[in-house]
Amino acid sequence: MPLCDTLLRTAEAELYEVHFSQEILNGATRNLVKKGRMTEAKATRFQQMLKTHFPEAMVDVPSQLVAGMTNDSGDHHVVAAAIVAKRAYKFKSH
Repeated sequence: MPLCDTLLRTAEAELYEVHFSQEILNGATRNLVKKGRMTEAKATRFQQMLKTHFPEAMVDVPSQLVAGMTNDSGDHHVVAAAIVAKRAYKFKSH
């Protein structure tokens, strides 16, 4: 969690933009709970905190984009989310 805290503080300082989807949040918190590093209640609060403090970070990932990914099947959604975030960044920058 110290690395997570550092990265989120860096994003809060606008040194980079953080992006995530609900599926990414679910997977991350599910793994933290499974490894005993976080309770279910804390995972729920953590997700809510991220959504509250970084509302612009949420990306909606179209299922057809996920289906078209050719990388490792466990990471299809993550790469698709990165593509959506990059498109949003390009649109915002121009």
